[in-house]
Amino acid sequence: MTTSVVECFDLRVLDLLSEGIWIADAGHVLRYVNPAMTRIAGVSAETMLGRSVFDFPLETIQFFRDDYLTAIDTRTPHAYTCPVRTPAGRETWQAGWLTPLVDGGEWLGILCTVQDTTARKAMEDELRLERDFTDQLIATAQVIVMVLAPQGHVLRINPYMERLCGYTQAEVLGCDWFDTFLPATTRESTRRLFRKAVGDISTRGNIDVMLARDGREILVEWYDWPLRNTQGEVIGLVCIGLDIQSGERRARDVVALTEERRAILDSDLIGVARINDRVIVWCNRCAANLYGYTPEELIGQSTRMLYPDDATYAAVGRELYAAIAQGGGYVRQRMAHVHKDGSRATLLLTIHAFTAGAQDIIVLFSDVSESVRLEEELGSARLHLDLALEGADLALWEHDFASGRVIFNARWFKMLGWRPEDISPDMPGWLALLHPEDRPRFDLAFAEHLRGDSPGILVEFRLQHAQGHWLWIEGRGRVVERDAEGNPLRAAGTHLDISERKRLAHEGVGLLHQIETLLGGLDRRPASADFSAGGGAEPEREPLSRRQEQIMRLVAGGLTSSEIADRLNISAATVTTHRRDLMRKLGLRNVAELTRHALQRFPSAGAPLRRAVKNTRK
Repeated sequence: MTTSVVECFDLRVLDLLSEGIWIADAGHVLRYVNPAMTRIAGVSAETMLGRSVFDFPLETIQFFRDDYLTAIDTRTPHAYTCPVRTPAGRETWQAGWLTPLVDGGEWLGILCTVQDTTARKAMEDELRLERDFTDQLIATAQVIVMVLAPQGHVLRINPYMERLCGYTQAEVLGCDWFDTFLPATTRESTRRLFRKAVGDISTRGNIDVMLARDGREILVEWYDWPLRNTQGEVIGLVCIGLDIQSGERRARDVVALTEERRAILDSDLIGVARINDRVIVWCNRCAANLYGYTPEELIGQSTRMLYPDDATYAAVGRELYAAIAQGGGYVRQRMAHVHKDGSRATLLLTIHAFTAGAQDIIVLFSDVSESVRLEEELGSARLHLDLALEGADLALWEHDFASGRVIFNARWFKMLGWRPEDISPDMPGWLALLHPEDRPRFDLAFAEHLRGDSPGILVEFRLQHAQGHWLWIEGRGRVVERDAEGNPLRAAGTHLDISERKRLAHEGVGLLHQIETLLGGLDRRPASADFSAGGGAEPEREPLSRRQEQIMRLVAGGLTSSEIADRLNISAATVTTHRRDLMRKLGLRNVAELTRHALQRFPSAGAPLRRAVKNTRK
């Protein structure tokens, strides 16, 4: 811009203005900046004068550039509002006018006015968020929310009132509240109360009948607050109504505006915080107490102070905001945070973003450290139980009567050779493996306990192994939970493989019958029968050692190999070797003949065995 163009302004006046002024010539070179502009830019006039508008860094002019070019192209004044990073590096919002300078059709340059609106923009953003919050609260409140003009015309009703009365907001907007919603008998008295409320006298607890669209009468308890503008003038009335006729007294303290909402958020029931770009904008006392701080110590601070190290802080930030975006602006998860004293606490965070993926979030906190500790203890207890059951070869079962579901542990499937997916997780599924002959006995034991006729379930039955053979099972259990009427809700117990015990018992019965036969034969022999005289037995081929004599005497007494080993303080293997040597020396073919020989040789030693067999017969 030529010098004459600058001189056509009274620069003394421009210097006194509180808003920033700069003038560029036709070549876009800055020729004048006033003191207010240097304060906004944060640099001296000398730093800016003589520079082209387009020579400033991109972050300074990137949003301003289009407005500047529009003013030049149209040759008309153009208003602008945009974010600007000043030459000093400060992030600001600026607004003003770009006024082209034209003289007789000749383009001379441009004059720009600048106002730093950063504080105002922040206030507007805060007000917008407050308004959005209030709108969400009104839209979701389960009470009647209505706004009336000072004359009684309807300005707004919320969705709950629409559902309750049958009107939409569009249908009643601008309608007289009294004529539309009130019976003729109560209109005048209600108008008087309305005038008091508009006259700055809040009315609370008034109960009136409201007419629905279909003529239904709805009994409503009303709470009213006057709305004022910045000059203190009443511009409307906020009415909160509770439908007490149907008992819907929810959210009695619903407040669409400020103080009462803050009272709720400041309660000690749950922690609440607002976090923007990972900085704590606001938090209530409960949230601060969870970390050992006061709200004043946390507000304005980065959430970094709640994490043990930078790596964890960065990782949580990436994962958390990704989860918020995927969850449509909502996520709930546990996090381990650092207490002021350095200890760790596990908190359950419920996070809601104002918009999906946004950095501005509301967080609800609750301390679940005790729950986590109990879960860990429960997991440890379950591990110990599993180890104990495994060590005892016990399989565990649990039956939920409500769902019909039956759960078995891994030991049960391993014992029977089946995979979990092979067996339906219910009673018919596993009872299909039960031997048909054992089903009546099992059903009887189970039913008796369910009726309360027995303290528990104890029954033996056979289950089919995956390879086709049968296992003998000892089933134990009991009902561990019943309802108020005594009906079973849950039962649990164990299954033990007793196949080997059954086999040994069966073989023991056979051996007992053999011994009984031998004893019966001995009892029928003549009293004078003597082993040394032959007695029907073959003569000894080799003399017996002293140890073998001892073993023969103990065999006659009915002792097993392990019992003989304990009695003589020798190993069971040594006893077995002596038995074989005895049968070889005496020409005997099996253990039964050895036992008969021992009883003949040592009749007095065999008395206990004879009594045991006699008792068995009984």
